[in-house]
Amino acid sequence: MTLLNVKCVLLLCAILSTSGLATAEELAQEVEPRNCEHSRQMYCGDLLEPKILTTYPDIFERKGNDLIIKNKTGTTRVFKNIEEQIDETKEGTSHWATDYHLLKYWPETNWALVSKSECYGECLTTLLIDLNSSTDPIAILGWPEFSPNNQLLAVYNLDVDAGWFFNGIKIYSIDTNRSLIEQASFWTDDKANWGVYQAEWKADNELVLQAEGWCKLEWVEHDTHCKAQLNLVNSKSSWKLY
Repeated sequence: MTLLNVKCVLLLCAILSTSGLATAEELAQEVEPRNCEHSRQMYCGDLLEPKILTTYPDIFERKGNDLIIKNKTGTTRVFKNIEEQIDETKEGTSHWATDYHLLKYWPETNWALVSKSECYGECLTTLLIDLNSSTDPIAILGWPEFSPNNQLLAVYNLDVDAGWFFNGIKIYSIDTNRSLIEQASFWTDDKANWGVYQAEWKADNELVLQAEGWCKLEWVEHDTHCKAQLNLVNSKSSWKLY
């Protein structure tokens, strides 16, 4: 590097330092850590999967783009990640990438949860998989939590900002064939746009919900988020919010 080039580099650094532009190190420090708590775990498969693979190597395996899951019946399921393909012979024709990640495993009940991401990450589906059989995965619209007796399943989600996914909570019973039967649905529409960030079972007939949604306050120019704690209780065979 010539003396002139060194002077130019030093001058550029001086300009950047006095112009208010952040350095790469400063920008890295400003990036918020990923939220992988509660319902947001659906978006953290790349972080959650390695630990599950290490803990249960006899059940789950990753081979390149393939996620391999071994069922109790001796059969295997293979979820293949597909890279984006663009057909240059047809304008505007492309095949979006599809990514599968292992999110959670419940060893006591032998259920697993896998995320399926498409549309450049904007389209996300969670797949509940029964490892006791070779039945098809069950597509659910959120993050699942099993009741203490493992006979009920709460599925909840929060996406009030983007609105790509459903907001609210559903309750399912699990029959003897391990099929899901919907018992209650508190899925909100555009006029009552709120979702559930966290759902915790207090008993087999009660959940405590951390809900969040849009609210309008007189002293705020734009819509902002309101948060509330709700109780979802089964009384006389009917689920009600309080």
